[in-house]
Amino acid sequence: MKKTYKKGLISFFLITFISSVSFVYASEKDIKEGNIEWRDSIEQAKKEVKETDKLIFFFFHHPLCSGCKKIITDTLPDIQVKKTLEGEFVPLTYLVTEAKDLVQQYKVNWTPTFIIADENAHEQYRWVGFLPPNDFLSQVALSEGHVAFKKEDFDKAQTYFNKVLKEFPKSEFAPEARYYLGVSQYKATHDSSHLKKTWDDMKKLYPEDNWTKKASAWAG
Repeated sequence: MKKTYKKGLISFFLITFISSVSFVYASEKDIKEGNIEWRDSIEQAKKEVKETDKLIFFFFHHPLCSGCKKIITDTLPDIQVKKTLEGEFVPLTYLVTEAKDLVQQYKVNWTPTFIIADENAHEQYRWVGFLPPNDFLSQVALSEGHVAFKKEDFDKAQTYFNKVLKEFPKSEFAPEARYYLGVSQYKATHDSSHLKKTWDDMKKLYPEDNWTKKASAWAG
């Protein structure tokens, strides 16, 4: 009798806990994951991207993921984050527990996962994990620079790498942005002085950073 009672009590508390978590997360979903205007489908996003020349932004999350919850409550509601995601991207969000085909297609094995994709929904860049608003924006700008670099649009790449350096100079992404700014300048002009200047700047600004070690090859 006692064992049956204990099992029943444990089951009750488990059900209550899971229901509470589900309710909290459902409430978050009701405000559209940070009040972002998420699109309804990939097909809709692809069509819009082709009409606007934006990129697709994927946000994959899990209902029990603490990093996902912090992204939803702390980062996405930020005014500048909302402005950036809605102004420069066509945003899509998916629960990994529901969109299993997409999870497999994009090989999502951790959450939160963010993927930048082109007009055909082909992945161009990704990152994982929680970031507060300013770091998130710096990461987004860096990712846009990498996408442009991959497409060999070196002028646009320079614009985004410069954005990281000017708007988020203390960001941990700044050294990588400075490195690729120099590479983009060189690729656009074939003038090796850009690489030498990149090294000169980086050894002063980020003397201990790994990206500076990489730039040391351009010391001359």
